[in-house]
Amino acid sequence: MDKQSIDKKVVISYLLLVLVAAFWGAGFVAGKVALQGLQPEVILMYRFLGSAAIIGLLFFRKIIKATKKEILFGCFLGLLFFLGRFVQLFGLQYTTAAKQSFIAASYVAFTPFLAWLFFKSKAQKIDIAVAFVALAGVGMISLTSGIDIQAGDFISVGFAFIFASQIVFTGKYMKDFNVIVCTFYQFLCGGILSAMVTLISGSDITTNDTSVIFGVLYLTLIVTALATCMQNFAQQYTKESHVALILAMESVFGFVFSAAIYNDPFTPQMIFGGILVVSSVIISNPSVRKSVKAFFLLLLHDI
Repeated sequence: MDKQSIDKKVVISYLLLVLVAAFWGAGFVAGKVALQGLQPEVILMYRFLGSAAIIGLLFFRKIIKATKKEILFGCFLGLLFFLGRFVQLFGLQYTTAAKQSFIAASYVAFTPFLAWLFFKSKAQKIDIAVAFVALAGVGMISLTSGIDIQAGDFISVGFAFIFASQIVFTGKYMKDFNVIVCTFYQFLCGGILSAMVTLISGSDITTNDTSVIFGVLYLTLIVTALATCMQNFAQQYTKESHVALILAMESVFGFVFSAAIYNDPFTPQMIFGGILVVSSVIISNPSVRKSVKAFFLLLLHDI
């Protein structure tokens, strides 16, 4: 593989992660809407099984050739995926979307430490420093009405820890496997676990609320099926700590979408917080700057 093809994949990976962050930014609103008519386990069942069906239909020939290791690794990611999203949605019932977007983004700080704990990956000082700068930026964006501690806040910390673990393990092993195959089993395992919890809890799986249905569809098609495939692909060519930083931009996109849809005002505090988040992503890794430059050069070349 030549240097130019490697550079293109790095560029594409960073751009995909930015898109994932944008999709997630709208996902907090969609999740809150979906919870108005369905329980967390039911939403996850639809999200995961629906996404597994989509991937299965599109890539059936690849999936039937899966190795045992790919299946096991995909199922392990599915377990983390289910636990993280269940904790996230459960906590969202007892806090605001804005506060959870801040608390959940603490995975930015957890990721370099967990990479060291699990795999002895040495965390560079710059990675740790910019992680906390990004966290401060997310806080300025999300916590605009003071800090009011709620039960869901503590629960949301659990999601941050689980998701940081998912980022670390995906970054470590995904490059050794087929992304589509692992993602399919990730969805399938998460869907089966969600269906089991739904069956045990006896939760209602139907709703007539159109907004709830659209919320679930967005979470299924965009946040789960599309965004997860994009993240898993991108993590083959990016460092775990940088992935966490870029994905933390979801809070910036969240408020952009809120302003566009609900006419929420932008305050100087929000704008400064957004600058901190974006700056931390750029400062943390010279490759980001090179990738942005390379992207525009490739774009100009194609034109």
